[in-house]
Amino acid sequence: MGELQPSRNLDSGYKEMIACHFEDAMNLVRPEAAACIDWDQYYEILDTECRYQIGGETKTFVLDSLIRVQQRRIASPLLSNFRSSVIINNEFEAQQSADLVEQADGYRSGIIGRFGVEPYQILWLTDGSPSWKVTASNFYYQLLNRNCDRPIEIVKVMDYQHQLNDLFAGQNVAAWTFWMTIRSHETMRNMSKRLGYKNQMLERLISELESSKMTDKKFRSVTSIMDSILTLPNKERRKYEAHMNHTIKMKGKYEPLLTDFERDAMAKGEAKGEAKGKIEGKIEGLRDSLKRILKLKFSDEGQSLYEEFAETPLKLSSALLDKIEAAKNVQSAATILSKAIEKK
Repeated sequence: MGELQPSRNLDSGYKEMIACHFEDAMNLVRPEAAACIDWDQYYEILDTECRYQIGGETKTFVLDSLIRVQQRRIASPLLSNFRSSVIINNEFEAQQSADLVEQADGYRSGIIGRFGVEPYQILWLTDGSPSWKVTASNFYYQLLNRNCDRPIEIVKVMDYQHQLNDLFAGQNVAAWTFWMTIRSHETMRNMSKRLGYKNQMLERLISELESSKMTDKKFRSVTSIMDSILTLPNKERRKYEAHMNHTIKMKGKYEPLLTDFERDAMAKGEAKGEAKGKIEGKIEGLRDSLKRILKLKFSDEGQSLYEEFAETPLKLSSALLDKIEAAKNVQSAATILSKAIEKK
């Protein structure tokens, strides 16, 4: 019997899954809604800080995920009430909470107040209880289906526990994330068994990488998600990391991956960096957005352009990102960046 894991970092894994593999997530849980989204268009990760008023008091909160997507120009019974630009709010809840609805209503009000549109809200229940659900059988139901343009969508991860083989066998990152989550709940008191599941998923990912069905970037992203969900005590962590880097070294192609311990050190460093002030954090966020836009719009050319300007002091702003997003080709984007170089 392994030691009981004191805590899990499910939120971190799900936030990365949504941010980096949002199309997979929507195709898994709401394929009808996914079909209404124009995935050829860049989807925007929005700032998640919002405010709303309750009882004359203004409250500030930070959402788990806020994404703006573009709707396809088709007649859609799902998203027809929305404008061409749709804001999707994803919230992740690993605990059985009595105030989920009150929170969701507050989030909805804050989003409408800030962006002026009704959001499409998805509540991801990642807890380990198959029986606890937000359904017509409890008092949340009437509130969840409140009189608004769009009721909250509920996704219960444990509802997929009878589809484990299908979740594992496919190539959908969200499905793998569900598989990891369910296996995590199953092995709360058996870390040796959890180690086995983690090695099983690692072998699956390496197989995808070798067959060129998965890019190195995607491989690293999924292993990062796995480290957030299938967390291990120190003894098992070292066993897994030794196995992981030995396996990768044997393949002869890939560099060793970051270990959990290295990620812990990086997280501490990031926390110290954040303490230096929000200005630096905002600049870093703008640089990340610039990199994502260039890569999505212009593929390898966009990546090369970003690297060309990576060490260049730029006057970064949301307005600059809007110009880059509107650029028709990589040459136009290069011109825009050249004009944004800060003069000494």
